[in-house]
Amino acid sequence: MRMGKKKDFTPLGDLFGKGKDVQLTEAAYQARMGENLPKDSSYLKNKSPLADWAKERGYKLVRVEQARVIDKTVYFRREK
Repeated sequence: MRMGKKKDFTPLGDLFGKGKDVQLTEAAYQARMGENLPKDSSYLKNKSPLADWAKERGYKLVRVEQARVIDKTVYFRREK
């Protein structure tokens, strides 16, 4: 179990409250959260506070895409 203060992802709540799959660009994350997504894709997908927060809401971070010119985009699938 992780110790310390939990990060507040409230600014993302409306995206995850619709019961549909979610796609979030790094630019959209920056606009809502005021910071960048973690750089390490494996950490982001498997161990990040964002992945944990999404899991608590019934989502799994299933893919992180990054291209040279395009911002990083993360995809969540709604789990039954």
